[in-house]
Amino acid sequence: MKQKWMPTFFADGNIPLTLDKFIHYICAGIGVNSGTVDSFTYYTDQMGHLCLVHKYRFGPKWSRILSTSLSTLINELLKYRTECIVYPGSFVIRILGNRANAYDSC
Repeated sequence: MKQKWMPTFFADGNIPLTLDKFIHYICAGIGVNSGTVDSFTYYTDQMGHLCLVHKYRFGPKWSRILSTSLSTLINELLKYRTECIVYPGSFVIRILGNRANAYDSC
């Protein structure tokens, strides 16, 4: 299912749709400010992959739902392959690479 509101959000704000802007506006901005997640951070792992860490007070079902949703957005809009690691109160989305027809692995 294509997400139509996301490109509109970026276009209306004259914001380029890039991974950096996605992280800033969606993960750190909307995710935290809306209460969907309590905190967000990111780091580069030993393999050089960017890892997006979302923490909140909900359980593993919510981890799967949120991680799959965000991974799908990253995949469909930005064409990055992802891998999800799900925990009871958090999840990590690892950005594996950029391919024309990427599929997430959550």
